[in-house]
Amino acid sequence: MANALERIQLFELEKKRRQQAEILREVTSELTSSFEREKLFEDIFTSLERLIYFDSASIEIIKKGYSEIIAGRNIAGNLIGIKYQTDPQKWRDREKLRQPVIIHDVQTDDRFVKFEATNYIRGWMGIPLIAQNKLIGFLNLDSRIPGFFNEEHAAIAQTFANQAAVAIENTRLFELEQRRRREAEQLSLATSSLTATLDINDLYEIILDWLQKLAPFDSASIMLNQGDNLWLAAKRNLPEEYHIGREFPITNKWRHVAENRKPLIIEDAQKEVVFEQWTGTEYIRGWMSAAMFSQDTLIGFLNLDSMTPGRYSEEHATQVQTFANQAATVIEKARIFELEKKRRETAETVRQAATALTNLLDLPSLHRAILEWLYKIAPYDSASVLEIEEGDRVRITATRGLPNPEKAVGQTFSSDNALCKIIDETGQTLIIDDCREDPRFEKWGDSEHVRGWMGVPLISRGQVIGYITVDSRAPNAFTQNDATAAQTFAQQAAASLENVRLYTETSQRLEELEMVSRVSYALRAARDMKEMLPILLEEIKSSTGTDSAAIWLYDPRDNLLIPQVLSGKLKDMPKNTFKPNEGVVGKVYSSGTSHISLELTSDMAVIPENAFYFEQGWSGIAIPIRTTSEIIGVIVVAMKTPRKIETHYARLITTIAEIAGNAIHRSNLYERSDEQVRRLTALREMDTAITSSLDLRITLHIITEHLISKMGVSAASILVFNPDSQMLDYYAASGFQNRELHNASLSIGDGFAGQILLNRRPVHIADLEKEFDYPHTNLLAGEKFRSYYAIPLFSKGAARGILETYFKQPFAPNDDWMDFLQTLAGQATIAIDNAQLFENLQRTNQELSLAYDTTLEGWGKALELRDKETQGHTQRVTNLTMELARQMGIPEAELTHIRRGALLHDIGKMGVPDSILRKPTSLTDEEMFEMRKHPQYAYDLLSSIPYLRPALDIPYCHHEWWNGSGYPRGLKGGEIPLPARIFAVVDVWDALLSDRPYRKAWEEPDVMKYIADLSGKQFDPQILSAFHQLLESKPKVAHSNPSRKKKKSVGKKTPPKKGTTKGEKKKAR
Repeated sequence: MANALERIQLFELEKKRRQQAEILREVTSELTSSFEREKLFEDIFTSLERLIYFDSASIEIIKKGYSEIIAGRNIAGNLIGIKYQTDPQKWRDREKLRQPVIIHDVQTDDRFVKFEATNYIRGWMGIPLIAQNKLIGFLNLDSRIPGFFNEEHAAIAQTFANQAAVAIENTRLFELEQRRRREAEQLSLATSSLTATLDINDLYEIILDWLQKLAPFDSASIMLNQGDNLWLAAKRNLPEEYHIGREFPITNKWRHVAENRKPLIIEDAQKEVVFEQWTGTEYIRGWMSAAMFSQDTLIGFLNLDSMTPGRYSEEHATQVQTFANQAATVIEKARIFELEKKRRETAETVRQAATALTNLLDLPSLHRAILEWLYKIAPYDSASVLEIEEGDRVRITATRGLPNPEKAVGQTFSSDNALCKIIDETGQTLIIDDCREDPRFEKWGDSEHVRGWMGVPLISRGQVIGYITVDSRAPNAFTQNDATAAQTFAQQAAASLENVRLYTETSQRLEELEMVSRVSYALRAARDMKEMLPILLEEIKSSTGTDSAAIWLYDPRDNLLIPQVLSGKLKDMPKNTFKPNEGVVGKVYSSGTSHISLELTSDMAVIPENAFYFEQGWSGIAIPIRTTSEIIGVIVVAMKTPRKIETHYARLITTIAEIAGNAIHRSNLYERSDEQVRRLTALREMDTAITSSLDLRITLHIITEHLISKMGVSAASILVFNPDSQMLDYYAASGFQNRELHNASLSIGDGFAGQILLNRRPVHIADLEKEFDYPHTNLLAGEKFRSYYAIPLFSKGAARGILETYFKQPFAPNDDWMDFLQTLAGQATIAIDNAQLFENLQRTNQELSLAYDTTLEGWGKALELRDKETQGHTQRVTNLTMELARQMGIPEAELTHIRRGALLHDIGKMGVPDSILRKPTSLTDEEMFEMRKHPQYAYDLLSSIPYLRPALDIPYCHHEWWNGSGYPRGLKGGEIPLPARIFAVVDVWDALLSDRPYRKAWEEPDVMKYIADLSGKQFDPQILSAFHQLLESKPKVAHSNPSRKKKKSVGKKTPPKKGTTKGEKKKAR
């Protein structure tokens, strides 16, 4: 029985072995018939199920110390692709024995790597997969039953695994070959695609696209070499904090790649010290970097990241490195192309900018345009324009991109700043890579955000006039290419700024000139200061564009600066009168210097109650008003934000202040002068009255009328003392209602009269209602006078009378008024005392004047006695000259001097020797020269006589010719005095109509033709025209020459040559 059972068991065992052998044979055939990976794995698991029962199975491939599950049957899907690191010590000599390992219960054996999805496994068997004598992985069989697998399973499984390993390796080699072909094709396509564009950004995207195909990644980056740093040029799926343009230090991993010129593969970046654990890179496990070289120059790196450890292989490295070499060349070409393209675009942009900037003539628009065009040339986050002012201060005049520009615009700082000094010294653009790390950078205005910075000088005519500052929130934002482009642009900007500045200054100067002209024209119509000041105020408001302005003038009587005209916010100030050195107005008046307040509420010079009155945001300027000798007031202008007091406002208001000072001074002078003129006119009129009238009452009445009309007196009277009656008689009274006053007399002992004459001093009664003892109360009842002022009239110690003035308003006389009244009183005294004396003096003066004229006529006759040829000539030319002068409208006052000049026209011949004067033949050149000195002799003789000096025009200049060829001075045209021009025509007329020893008198038509021919040469054409009219209107006057009564001469009359005159005895040829 036992033998039978044993034979049966042996038979069954043999049968089973045969079945297994047949299965193995079939498996071998099946496994070697296909190179499709997935089908192979499926066939392996299906065939293995025919040999050994299992609940689940998997295939692991070993690569670089990691095991990766690449296929499975009845296992969780998430286990496929899992990699884990295996500890060789746990398996001891399993790899050496190359035999299956059986674990009876994996839940109690720590050699088994457990996953959540493998908790069901109890019994387990791992069979090594060996191909070409190399362990390539394991075939794992799982069972839910502990101790399920035995040695028999292990034996059959190992035999099966050997066949499976060969099939897997063959498939791997086949796939590898296929992949290499595909990769070669891909690499070829990738290399070709790189040449499809020269746009650098498109090229970066193409590179990243092909890297995804050549070596799939979860994220990737292209970093370019920038000296000691790497610049992130392109990225794919990197965290946001890794932005384009960010710079990274070249660390050891990249140095290793560059030095070895081969890719660096990191299996698990989180476990490798060489891989820096930067923020946001926790997801990176597998990592590879390849260097890009172009002609032995490091261009940069291609970095590939994977979430899977050990993701990249040597095959990937080879592919990526080959591709990186091609990419380096293309990137360099694209960068050169991009650089050249950018240079051309920048040059074109600069050209367009220059054209645009030159067309702008206002500063705000130019500032905006500069910053807008600069952004196109060198993009920035913020930028500012800074201009150097007088006093080596730098002002921020414009900004763009700042969060709070109001904090920066208008801010000033010293130009000795370290950065400004460097730019000034080099004349070149200065770049700061990171402002937070550079102590030279000062935070001006709102610059907390600035990291990268560039300062560009604005140079005009070889001098730095300002700067353009360019800011970036990122460090290392600007390159030398940016600097070059910005500096080229800045040269155009500087020229435009200078042009606009000159244009603005010219426009402002023109505005000032127009304003000066406008104000001057307007002030001409102002009759006094009350009309003048509103005109000035309106011009100030118009010129500055504000409605708040005021003018203060100093009043020396009260020692106060008093507002004359106010408008706008200044009109309702709580305190508007100031003492010198009080408040802004008082301090400007006392110091004589301008004061600018950028904020009135916080200005310590502003009186507190006025500072409280102004709201926040009011600024102001105060300018002293000067005359040539003193400060007389202050002009104040206030403005509300956003408007501010600008530099040209100070100059403009100063100009207006100068005009105001001069105008007010002129007005005061004019008023004083006008007053003086009125008073002098009154004095002259009184003098005229005194000298022209012998009636004392008329003369004194004129004085009282002038007191009312010129001195603001309501009524005036002059009482003349009568020594015989000892009474004061009313000789003149004006402004009174009581007509009886004109015939009244006042006793010398009545009222104030006696006191005035006794004390010999004026009396002033400010309020007549309080005085009951003033003179002639009864006569003045009902006149309603309020004030009274009287002055005694004395001459040579004797009383002459009293001059009285009355006022219907309260009156307080000033020094000028009293002085002038004293003058009038003196005039009245003179009128009273010297009436007869004046009459005698007038008579004596007339006699003296007549004696003068008789003397002159005697001189003329004496000259005629010496030169008999000119007998009667002097009186004739004098009479005719006077007629012609009257014809031409010359005033009578001047005719006296013309008459005297005509009488003495040849007085200079008294200095000419008789041998020349009476020579019957032509004169020699020397004699002619001596003869022509007679006008100078006349000047030397008469100029020392004040009485005859106004009559010198004719004796000195009657030989000057209209065309300038006369003598003695060669005067021409209007330079010749009018009396001399008139006399020259009359002199030649009379000479040619008179007989001479060497010729007979001419006929009038011949003389007229001769004179007419010399029109515009010797004679003034207008005077010849007037002379013709005189001949026509008064022929008897013109024909008074006695020679005309004689018989006409026979023979041809030849006119004298040019330069010949009647007294030179030069015969006509």
